[in-house]
Amino acid sequence: MFGRVVSYPATLVWPLALLGLVVVVALGVVARARGLTTAPHLVAAVPLTAIPLVLAPLAAVGLWALLVWVRPGYGDLMSFDPYRPGFYRWALAAATAAVVVTSYLALRRRFGPALLIGALVWPAVFGIAMAVLVPGMSYYGALTALAAALGGIAGVLTLGRRPVWHVIALTAGALPGAVLLSIGGRALLSVLGVGLGFAGVFFFTMAALTALPLVAIVLPADRGPRLAAVAVPLGLIALTFGMAGIGLTVDRFDEDHPVAAYLMYVQDTDTGTAMWATVDDSPHEWAARYVPDPRSEDPPTVPLPNNTTLARTGPAETTDLAAPEVAVLNTRIEGGTTVLRLRASSPRDAYALGVYVDRPVSAATIDVPGHPALDLPHMNPEHADTSAWPWQVQFYDPPPEGIEVTLRIPGTEPPRIGLTDMTNGLDGLPGYTPRPAGVSMPPAGPPTDSVVITRVVHP
Repeated sequence: MFGRVVSYPATLVWPLALLGLVVVVALGVVARARGLTTAPHLVAAVPLTAIPLVLAPLAAVGLWALLVWVRPGYGDLMSFDPYRPGFYRWALAAATAAVVVTSYLALRRRFGPALLIGALVWPAVFGIAMAVLVPGMSYYGALTALAAALGGIAGVLTLGRRPVWHVIALTAGALPGAVLLSIGGRALLSVLGVGLGFAGVFFFTMAALTALPLVAIVLPADRGPRLAAVAVPLGLIALTFGMAGIGLTVDRFDEDHPVAAYLMYVQDTDTGTAMWATVDDSPHEWAARYVPDPRSEDPPTVPLPNNTTLARTGPAETTDLAAPEVAVLNTRIEGGTTVLRLRASSPRDAYALGVYVDRPVSAATIDVPGHPALDLPHMNPEHADTSAWPWQVQFYDPPPEGIEVTLRIPGTEPPRIGLTDMTNGLDGLPGYTPRPAGVSMPPAGPPTDSVVITRVVHP
């Protein structure tokens, strides 16, 4: 603040977290003693004020889904963030306010001030939870609850007698949490993107819950509650869609802000067939003409790097590119386990070489010239029932002489061994047209612009 970092010793994390909860409880006791609420209402208000903490993040998920539906290219942004996210962030903030204010206005007639106190329980609980899990984040909840509860106690004590000091007390109490949590929410949006905006919106929601006493001042229950209960939420909803609409107008794909498109070429040496493929359910029109067919729901019989799940495919012309090679060096049976040692290599000098097995592998060792043997862990157990290739290893930058892999496979039936090698770039492939201006490769994620040659052997 003002060029300085505000800090306190880590030894105060737990005392402040616990103090925040204690002062929130004290606020409830004081409010009940002054006749502002009742114990049953206070107890009921705690779960009721958790409703926005669930609904607002869900609204953020829904807003992103709507944006992707309107502009499918957003679904291919690996950063989950548009190029110009500013107006979308404001839309998330407005959606948060709409959810919090609407839920408060809907419940206040029955539960009244209890909602303002119950809302502070959640920052206090968050502060304690973070003290356990991530102590450096505990202040978001602890200081918020502590400041708001102290301001609430001062507000209760000045209610009806000193109106100006009543407003000052509530404002001063809400300000620290509103600022801290809003800054934290914005930081999360910057890091995770609008597509994962539910995390930042969770912080925005706690900030809005902290500021509910100010909403109660601006929209008192005894002055036009019916009008306010309708006009304010509708206004905030309109603001949400207005900000999103401006975002769609401002943030457009162009040569400097390209849309991402996935496309890869896969050739099956054993069947002599090839295909274009993409992981995108709604590919860009440039890629869509290569992949007109939705992929079958059956697990692919062709091994694919990193358990890539194809969304669409299309026929492609085959090439004379060499397939990865394999030599079986030794096979033996040991106590009901097949021990298989093989050497795999890539005549194409591929940047990635994959070895796959059609059954789970209990143990494996990899040998590379110039390096000590490496025992590989039991890999991919989650794919044992759903994948045609439940075990695989990807080796990057393999040497020309290849790599040696020793596999221990339960059972005595000969396994099927799959191999792939992968190179970058689609130029020169029959039927391929380079990307037009404004269409780029994704910066990260599933394989794209790659040539994958596969084969399957039966040792």
